[in-house]
Amino acid sequence: MPDQYRSEAVIVVVPQTKAELYGSLAVAPRLDERLETIRMQLLGRSGLERIITELDLYTAERATSPMDVVVDRMRENIGTRVVRENAFGVSFVAYDPTIAQQVT
Repeated sequence: MPDQYRSEAVIVVVPQTKAELYGSLAVAPRLDERLETIRMQLLGRSGLERIITELDLYTAERATSPMDVVVDRMRENIGTRVVRENAFGVSFVAYDPTIAQQVT
């Protein structure tokens, strides 16, 4: 079995201050809601498709499969985990350590 490399980035969500909220009519979202929103943005099709194209990932799959299938394949190599109450990690597994790091 070939070597696999995992790279991880930790994202810390800083709560909004009262001054930032004062001018807004919207109610501040709870931290867990913000974390989920950020997670959904990270795993969204448009962002992943951009990474796939820019880094020229999954070239064989892109030649034979629609982009939706390729994006789903990439999602299989992405992991998320809660690090603490205001932070979560996003990781990517690849056969090339440089690619794993560039993606994260």
